[in-house]
Amino acid sequence: MQVAQLVLEYLKVALSAPVMSGAVAIGLALLYRQPVTALINRIAMLKVLGVGELQTSQAARTEMSTHAAATDPLPLPAESTSAPNTLSDPSVMSLVKAERERAYLWEYRYLNLFLVRGTQLVLEWFAARESPTTFQVYDGWWSSLVLDPSERFARVAILKSHHLLVESNGVLSVSPKGGEYLDWRGPMPPPPVGA
Repeated sequence: MQVAQLVLEYLKVALSAPVMSGAVAIGLALLYRQPVTALINRIAMLKVLGVGELQTSQAARTEMSTHAAATDPLPLPAESTSAPNTLSDPSVMSLVKAERERAYLWEYRYLNLFLVRGTQLVLEWFAARESPTTFQVYDGWWSSLVLDPSERFARVAILKSHHLLVESNGVLSVSPKGGEYLDWRGPMPPPPVGA
């Protein structure tokens, strides 16, 4: 009789709501491991009430995106040499112009998602300068705000790789595309309270 009572007590504990929900959560995490990992990697900032916040650096986000691009390359479209030259047709030109504007819209939306707040602030800092500046001036100015030198370098490298900054004879300045992006994005919202 005591053995049966003991088995019933163990079954009550094993089939209780906290144990079953924990088992279901672990099962789902194992079943959907890759999508959950991808979701966690896309999170730029996580704020836990009363504990603090966790923010991803631009260098880490760049590394994740280059790894994802290397593992899943997009196929390149095949160019057709037999198509007649229809660029002189006004309807085709208006279609090309509309598609180009749509592509810019999606690229700027992507940049809004991809560029962390600090990198966008660096772009605004370069845009606010009256004259182009060198990397050394930028590095000296931002060294008190961003302590990691590799992070400061990563921010400029990302802006240059997306053609938002241009470098000419060692001097950095905002490109026309960078100016268009800043105009499209508008002013940065203020940082969250307590950040």
